[in-house]
Amino acid sequence: MIVKKTNIRSLSIHAFIILNAMTDGSEHAGTEFIRKFKVPSGTLYPVLRVLAQRGLLQERWEEVEPQKAGRPRRHLYSITNLGQQLTFEILEMLLPKSTSHRKKEKRGTVFSVHNR
Repeated sequence: MIVKKTNIRSLSIHAFIILNAMTDGSEHAGTEFIRKFKVPSGTLYPVLRVLAQRGLLQERWEEVEPQKAGRPRRHLYSITNLGQQLTFEILEMLLPKSTSHRKKEKRGTVFSVHNR
């Protein structure tokens, strides 16, 4: 296992929007984000891949018979605990200071664990 730092400032606005939309805990297909946020697939899928590599999202193939569904299987994404922690940390940074109770030394960095 390798522990890798993920700096909040290294995330794009698209990455934050995706993470924030996934805090409901349910699984989502990339096509949902394309429709909902009007994000081009050439932008979306690289962001989803990076978020999964950083341990912020989990991905899996949909369990469906393509011929029965009449379409190819989709990749499904769900947020990890680490992804939720990072998203809430970003939201906390965006709130006015009077409502924030964060410690300065922890601002901006969380740790992610990767298996290789």
